[in-house]
Formats: sequence, C-alpha cells, structure tokens
Amino acid sequence: MSRRDFLLRAGGTAIAVPSLAAILAACTKPGTGSGVPGASASEVRDLLSNPARPDNPVTLPVFEDPIPTDMPIEEGATLQLYNWKDYLWPKLYREFEEKYADYGVKIEVTTFNDIAQGIQKVSSGQIAADVFFPDPSWIAKLSVAQLMRPLNHELLPNLATYYWPEFQNPFYDQGWQYTVPYTIYTTGIAYRRDHISDDEVRAYDNPYEILWDPKYTGKVTIYDDYRETIGMSLLKNGIANVNTEDPAEIQTAKDDLLALINATDARLTINGIYSKMPQDEFWVGGSWSGDIVAAAIYYLPKGVPASVLGYWYPQTGGGMIGNDLMVLLQSGNNPRLAHEFLNFMLDKTNSYNNFINFNGYQTPMTSIDPAALVPGVIPPSLDETVVVPKYFDDGRFLLELTPEGTAVWSAAWDEIKAGG
Repeated sequence: MSRRDFLLRAGGTAIAVPSLAAILAACTKPGTGSGVPGASASEVRDLLSNPARPDNPVTLPVFEDPIPTDMPIEEGATLQLYNWKDYLWPKLYREFEEKYADYGVKIEVTTFNDIAQGIQKVSSGQIAADVFFPDPSWIAKLSVAQLMRPLNHELLPNLATYYWPEFQNPFYDQGWQYTVPYTIYTTGIAYRRDHISDDEVRAYDNPYEILWDPKYTGKVTIYDDYRETIGMSLLKNGIANVNTEDPAEIQTAKDDLLALINATDARLTINGIYSKMPQDEFWVGGSWSGDIVAAAIYYLPKGVPASVLGYWYPQTGGGMIGNDLMVLLQSGNNPRLAHEFLNFMLDKTNSYNNFINFNGYQTPMTSIDPAALVPGVIPPSLDETVVVPKYFDDGRFLLELTPEGTAVWSAAWDEIKAGG
C-alpha cells in the first residue's frame, strides 16, 4: 500500500488548532478584557500557557454561579448527551427515563469517534448538548471558551460518597468546579492469544515494538487519535514525557509511526480493538484497557472464549494512564435534569453496570476492589487491564498542551495521516 493509499484509507483530516492569540481574541468582547468574568486576560494567558500538571494544579475560571439547588427538574424535556460511540449502555439511559417518567423526560444520544472532532463540533455550535464526555486535556480550553456550566455539588452527592480520594479534588479542575469522573483506563497492547502468545509479547525488550514487527503485516491497528498514538510512539522511543512540546521529540515519534505504517500496513481505527479484533480482523494493536475488556464481555462471536484475548501494560509503571469525564455544556437547555443524570451515572450500581455489561471501562469507585475484578468480571488473560490507584502516581497522563504545542502535535499528525 502506498502512502497516498494510506491517506485514503485513514480518511486524514487536519485538526483545527487556534493560536493562543486567537483563543484570547475569541474569548474577548470589546471593552471586557479577557471576556471571562473573574479572570483577566493575563490570567487566561497564564492558564493556557501553563497547563495543569500534577505539580501545577489549576483552578479554572468560573463566570457564573451554579444553578440553585431548588431549581425544579425540567418537565417534558429531552436531555441531549454527546458521547463517544459505544460508550454508554443504552439500558441505563432507558432506566433514567423510567426513573423520571413523572417528568416526561427523554434522552437522545449523539456520538463522535474522535475527541478533537467532538470538541470542534461543540465549540462551533454544530452540537448543542446538555452533557458532554471529554478528557482532562481539553478542560481549560472549554472553560476559557465559556462552553461549560459550573456544577452544584449539593445535587451530586454520589461523587463524595463513592469515588476514590484521588478524584475528589483533581489537579486539572481544583474543586471539581466543572467535571466529574466517568471512567479510568490504561493504554497498552492488545493481542489475539490464538496467534500471539503471552511469552512472545513479553519477549521483546520493549513490547511496544511488536506493533512495528513486519511479521504481523495487515493485522496491526493503532488508534485514530493523535494524542494516544503519538504518545505511544514517544514511550516506545524512550521519551517519558508524553506531553512534550519539543519539535525534535515529536519528529522522532512521527518518523517512527510512518515506519510502522510502512512496515506493517497498520490501520488507523477507533473500533479496531473492541469490534474488529474479536472478529479476528486484527491480531495486535495499541489499546485502551477498556476497549479490550469490552471486546471480551460484549463483542466476541458466540462460542469464542474470552481467553483468546490478551493485554500487556508495563506493570513496573510508566505506561499511559487516563480518565474520561462528564461535564455540563452551556448549549444545553436542561441544567437541572443534567445534574440528575450526572448523579445517576455516579451511582455505584449504575456506574458498575455500565462497566461490566457494556463498555468495559473501570470506574474509580471505592466500592470496586480492583483485586477482586479477576476472574469475576475480567478474564484472567486480561488481568493487566485492571486499573489501580498507584497507576495515577507513576503513569504517563496525556494532559492539556499549550496552543503552540498543540500545533506541533497537529502538524505531525497531519503528516502521519497523509503518509509522510
């Protein structure tokens, strides 16, 4: 396959990345300074130029009060959710409708396959939703653009009741002003154990190298996600900072991903692990832990045992770790009902059922004992998908980049999708 064929197959598109100056301009109305009440232009500039890190916690600007606790639940409303495809168990939102049947509410779900595309549609007004499911790498920009509603924690009692202490005051959103946790996950290597043995994966000095092995030509998939895939290539090349903005390091990762494409005819997909690996279309790929668990619990053909699937994550630490969030958008018309939905999803039973019955993504609840998930929920062949709190201490977290850094990553991704 030529590089041009790869572009056509991947459906390459550029990521729209505004500069810091453009963001400041977009957030500013004439005569209003930063455009964010309670935050000066210099404070906004500092927030975007010095993104949140574990050693640099941030308090996001709030430009309005949360809704009052006594605001009535909207009647006859349709709650609009904007989420990743195949990420929310349909049975749950039907149960939510039943719970609030006296109010005549309905839920509609719109989905995206690419978080950058999702953000673009939210920011451009193409999507008007009550609840959105981003990750921490976008929160500051969403805040500065005044696209999110602040939360009333009195309406979200399940957050303090059920979730890990690590998620009670996260560094990227001090005080949980805008966000609540949805899922947690690691990024490792998923593989078909009927073609690739556990020992074979672990025999590589650096198991990431299996994706570059020509032995698996035509059977390799990597995520159509610029942060995850470039981040994985950085780790493969010994660059521990997966949020680097050094052009030379991004160049190294880009060149090696182009080498991977040429060596193995790798396919860029979003559903390659959870949907296509169970069908034996792919044998190995970069994978979120939840995707390969979902493959095992929901997508394997009848009669194919879960033991056919395997997963590697560096147990000594240093692999990629992440979490997804739920936020309320300004474009939604039902802020009180949206709070009810967040609290419904934060309930330990509902969150657990979403995990074990559909999406395969663990949640950071104190009611879940990670050590007890295998074999009752997760098959033994996927024991390395289990996420434990210490991973958030030593893992590599994909976090917000500066606008200039995002431009470097975006340019590299455009070249990757164009085949070099």
